[in-house]
Amino acid sequence: MFEPENDLELALVEATEDLSRRKNFLRQLLDAQVFIAFSADRELETKPDGTATVPLGAHLTQRIVSRDGEALIPFFSTESRARTIFKDTHVIVPDTTRAVLERHPGASFVLNPGSDYGREFPAAEAERLLAGDFTPAVDTVTVTRPTQVVLSQPLPYPTGLAEGLKRVFADHSVIQSAYLAQVDYPGNERHPVIGIEMINSDWRVMMDALRVDLPKAIPDRRVVDFVPCPGGPFDDYFDQIAPFYRRSESSKGWRQWFLRSG
Repeated sequence: MFEPENDLELALVEATEDLSRRKNFLRQLLDAQVFIAFSADRELETKPDGTATVPLGAHLTQRIVSRDGEALIPFFSTESRARTIFKDTHVIVPDTTRAVLERHPGASFVLNPGSDYGREFPAAEAERLLAGDFTPAVDTVTVTRPTQVVLSQPLPYPTGLAEGLKRVFADHSVIQSAYLAQVDYPGNERHPVIGIEMINSDWRVMMDALRVDLPKAIPDRRVVDFVPCPGGPFDDYFDQIAPFYRRSESSKGWRQWFLRSG
């Protein structure tokens, strides 16, 4: 059970449930007070009230967590969220999100790991936040006239893209399966196209929920097309290949916003 302990956490919960609140939350988060956990190379001087003093000359090391083998720098919306995940001796220090991101250029971050409400920030997205860009890196394109394209399986196969999309899709309950191909449009560079099979959902609603998550799987803003399947332009081709992702009944993930739909 996640009970908001401050205004930031209340805004986080609201943003999880309401797409329209997410940009405002990111703006609020960037300059909000957050908490960082450190380990010390010397024993802390513990006091009866549960607080501790760091001995003079002690060296502090910021704690790191990992998800699917990737190192992430954690930060927390309250001290209690940090204490929940770090059970050994540690020091919790207040900071601001902006300062944390600026101090570690090129790193990936995660808000509230292990909590029901949190958010991962790949390095590219952290850079965009610092630049004041809170807009999803996804555009919608409508094809208005018949266009001949060539579909094939990409060589080499984009394993990193596929694995990243699997992690994202697993936490969007309306996505049943997904197919991957390479599309070659006249006058454009060939690029991946993903066919998505949904479970009782509207395509636009599904993409609105998904689009803010996609930078986690496509951090370099490379061109990737997404089309419905069935009901899209490439059904005949996708019928001939196996999906690279298929939802498991037991698939579960954090209750993060942008990692959920509906």
